[in-house]
Amino acid sequence: MPHFADAKGWYPGLELRGEDLFFRDIDASVVVPSKDNRRYTTRIVADGNPLTDLYGTDLGDGIVLGSGNPADGNPLDTPVEDLSLGVQFEVRRVAGNNRWVVVAVNAAKADNTP
Repeated sequence: MPHFADAKGWYPGLELRGEDLFFRDIDASVVVPSKDNRRYTTRIVADGNPLTDLYGTDLGDGIVLGSGNPADGNPLDTPVEDLSLGVQFEVRRVAGNNRWVVVAVNAAKADNTP
């Protein structure tokens, strides 16, 4: 069965189209708390490709551009550290013509280490 963890971001993030910035598929995401509720980056792409030159750009209001992966932390923090909690997810069942799923959630370890 497909499985995934909270180390990788599941929020589509932002897309740069010309000079305009758009939310990508704003209604399709999963939000999992981060270590100490700290903010990690918001994914930024153009044509679906990561815009690594913009990583670390602070847009204000706590939005810093980057990979969007909690495991990559926040480049403005010193030191940069993994902000994931180690939560694991497993897709148990897909139904309704791929319109809904049953997902098992395995909690993080008590010491919050991935």
